[in-house]
Amino acid sequence: MGTLRTSHFGLLAVVLLAMEAPLFGQDLSATASRNSQEGPTLQETIAFMNKSVAPERGYVTSANGCELYLTRNSRYLFGLVTSVYIKSKDESGIEHYGFRWSIYEETPRVARFKLGAIDPDSIVSKAVPSPAFIKEHDVDEHPDELKESDLVVVNFSTANSEKSIEIGTFKNLEVGKPVSPVFDQEKALDFIVFESKDRAERFVTAFVHAVKMCGGKSSAFPPTPSTP
Repeated sequence: MGTLRTSHFGLLAVVLLAMEAPLFGQDLSATASRNSQEGPTLQETIAFMNKSVAPERGYVTSANGCELYLTRNSRYLFGLVTSVYIKSKDESGIEHYGFRWSIYEETPRVARFKLGAIDPDSIVSKAVPSPAFIKEHDVDEHPDELKESDLVVVNFSTANSEKSIEIGTFKNLEVGKPVSPVFDQEKALDFIVFESKDRAERFVTAFVHAVKMCGGKSSAFPPTPSTP
């Protein structure tokens, strides 16, 4: 299924800060200012989020208080189970099961969005395995190994599924030349990958806090699970 791959573009966030935004926390919105007395301030929270993603070569910055730039400079592959199937039967007729996987990729990019547009209930973390982990741990035979997966994905989405998360990519990268992200996609959900469960879970806590300070609310009509 492939191996976990990482690649780094160290200049991305530096250029983004220089060309797109002032340093975070310099122009806090009125909403964030009013709520800053309850727990860490928005500036402190964004600083914590920025520190949390640093090991994956990521950056969290703010252009205008409650508008967030989430820059990712690494590439990760991870798997999600799509179905379970009967892999084989032994001599006693006992069935042995296997997993079918879909492999997803996080690529270097910039997500730009208003914190107040995010549904705080949507911000969750989930342990996921890289393709290398799936192969090395033979998870079909040892499914309990998945509890110790090597990656954690943090998912988040907008309230009421509005497509207001802008995704920017860096075109024609050349070493030493300044570039700006080209925002040419709009999505209702996105995700980021961590190599640490602890950092991912703390990031979720901080992310939810920042969203609520900026007025983020739950979706008015969240999906109701259907009966299988």
